[in-house]
Amino acid sequence: MKSFKDQFLKLLNTYRNFIKWHKFFPGNYYFFRFVWFKFLGFVLHYDVLYLFKKNIILQDDSHEDMKEISCGEATQKDLNVIMNLNPNEPKNFIRKRLENKEICYVACFEKHTLCGYKWVAPGKRVFRYRGKKIFIDENDVYSRDAMTLPEYRGRGISSTLHNLINNELARKGKKIIWLSIKGWNYSSQRAVMKSGFRIDEKIYFVSFPLIKRDFIFSRKRKYR
Repeated sequence: MKSFKDQFLKLLNTYRNFIKWHKFFPGNYYFFRFVWFKFLGFVLHYDVLYLFKKNIILQDDSHEDMKEISCGEATQKDLNVIMNLNPNEPKNFIRKRLENKEICYVACFEKHTLCGYKWVAPGKRVFRYRGKKIFIDENDVYSRDAMTLPEYRGRGISSTLHNLINNELARKGKKIIWLSIKGWNYSSQRAVMKSGFRIDEKIYFVSFPLIKRDFIFSRKRKYR
């Protein structure tokens, strides 16, 4: 079994090679960053979680940019489709979320074909990720488990669904919507930032092979 020193030197050498490759392929920055995150995750169980926030403000939704897309709360038929889209989840995960008073909103193409969904959890509650607790206030909402089906991506469906959810929550008196995205998921990060979200906190998780525990570091984002 390799010593910790050998593993560290191997990791350092890989990082130096990563920097050297980046000089020759500056346009592929996100690709190399993605590979680097995956490598760290494999060797050190390294992970980064970005916590985003956005103030909930009622917006004008009188115009119809996408007439073929309709949005609303999920029906039982929609929930059955979502169940089939998540074969790795427990069979009762939807029932548990509904019992936890979470709401699933869906976007449908021409009113009958589901093309995207997003779960939101309003009210005071606590979510956990690798030992880190995320506290949600009474007037806030935590959003998670959003998905746009592959064949409908790139059409602005995620933004349309988010705007609907934003206005629904604004009418209910909610103040802030929170969501978390893993560090390697750049497409989702760009999508939510286009919708007006900003990073509130970066949370770093590191666990070494010889130490069976997570080290958690967080950095709050300061805005002027």
